[in-house]
Amino acid sequence: MEKSKSTGKWSDVLHTLASQLHQEDVCLATSAEAYAYFRTKWLHDLPPYTVQYHVVFLDNGGSVIGHHVLGSGTESDDLLDMRLLIVMTCLAHADTIIICHNHSNGKTKPTSCDAESSFRLQVAMGVVDSSLKDYIIVGDEDYFSFDDRGLIHA
Repeated sequence: MEKSKSTGKWSDVLHTLASQLHQEDVCLATSAEAYAYFRTKWLHDLPPYTVQYHVVFLDNGGSVIGHHVLGSGTESDDLLDMRLLIVMTCLAHADTIIICHNHSNGKTKPTSCDAESSFRLQVAMGVVDSSLKDYIIVGDEDYFSFDDRGLIHA
């Protein structure tokens, strides 16, 4: 029986995640702290106009349990796999997560897809007794935090 691409992707990601999970001596209480943290994890050697999606897993005190690059590609790629993210959150025993990504044009204004994704993530995280702490869009010079704008509902 041939292994599907999806199954292969999941097993690769879960293996990588398991090897990356470790408590870091970092607490992310604000969007500014999260933005600064993600900037240290950003992949800088990618072609221009590349979109990156990252997730950080946090315990109930806001300490980092782990970080994972969810994917990189173009605006048209579907880089936010909700099912995979739910499984990863459960495996990490994360109380909260923060999603961070950029727009290829360098702007921070959320798109309708960003708004829909953040809403769907909030609902999905609630189902597994976790929460979406923030959804951050990184721009060339600044960032946009859904939490700072009151768009994350606990």
